[in-house]
Amino acid sequence: FNLLMQVGQSYPLNTGEKAAERTRWYQAAVAVRPTSLPALNNLGTGLSYTNDTDGAIDCFRRVVRIDPGFALGHLN
Repeated sequence: FNLLMQVGQSYPLNTGEKAAERTRWYQAAVAVRPTSLPALNNLGTGLSYTNDTDGAIDCFRRVVRIDPGFALGHLN
């Protein structure tokens, strides 16, 4: 899980193809730990940069359902 998160963070966030690659690493991290708030939040952010708005919103809603106090879920 930690390796998946670190590799995901090594890609630029807001550059089309790289954002898609970053998103794939976070998808793998969420598959390993489906309730990880950082992984879900990062996946949502990546999805927003790949123009998957519905997928991003779903991730952020999951974050808020798991922990209503997790500020980044609300912010994003």
